[in-house]
Parts: sequence; structure tokens; C-alpha cells
Amino acid sequence: MQSFWTHTSNELLQTLNTSANGLTQEAAYQKQQKGKLKIQQPWIEDLILLLSQYKKPLILLLVFAVILSAVLGEYSESFIILIVLLLTGILGFFQERNAGRAVEKLRQLVHNKASVKRDGVEKEIIV
Repeated sequence: MQSFWTHTSNELLQTLNTSANGLTQEAAYQKQQKGKLKIQQPWIEDLILLLSQYKKPLILLLVFAVILSAVLGEYSESFIILIVLLLTGILGFFQERNAGRAVEKLRQLVHNKASVKRDGVEKEIIV
């Protein structure tokens, strides 16, 4: 919502589907579940991360070099470039995955709190 300060409090409450007493516990739970992106299998995230390693310009240049070498009949050079390409992608994948896990562990150490109203009662939740 842009320029929320130009609206009255009743308009804002109506836009946000809430009231002056806050959300009900059930409504808060439904909004929380609606906002979550659910990926069923962790290997899907890993596969997406691995494939994203091959979107970088230098890697795409190496892919082009592999194809060009194979078309020109330079199979040994094509094989060498392919090995370098695979190793670069795999090493980048492991580095990014380990960095992501480290960030997730750091996030678990930090607890953000917010004051909310649920069924007319103020309480603190960990976000």
C-alpha cells in the first residue's frame, strides 16, 4: 500500500482485513500459512542452487567453448574444458550451500520480537 498515511485508520483496518482489537488467533494462523512457500523436498532446493551455478557469464562462455571444441573435432580440449566446467559448478554449489546453512544457523540465534494484538489481547511473538 502506497502512501498509507493519507488514509484514515478505519480504511487501513479494512484494507488489512483486521480490526482495532487485532486479528483472531485463527486469522493470524491462516495468514501465516498462506505466506509460507513450501518446498517438499530439500533436494529440490539443492538442484535449483546447482543449476544456478551455470547461469554466470563465465560459465556460459565455457559451455560455448565446450560446444565449439566438440564441433571442431577437438575432443581432448572439449573434455578438459568440460571437466573444468563441472568442477567449477560443483565447487560453487558447495560453497553457496554451506554459506546458506551458516546464515540459517545465525538466523536461528537471533530472535526478533513483535508486539501484536490477538483477540483483543496484546502479546509478544517471535518473528
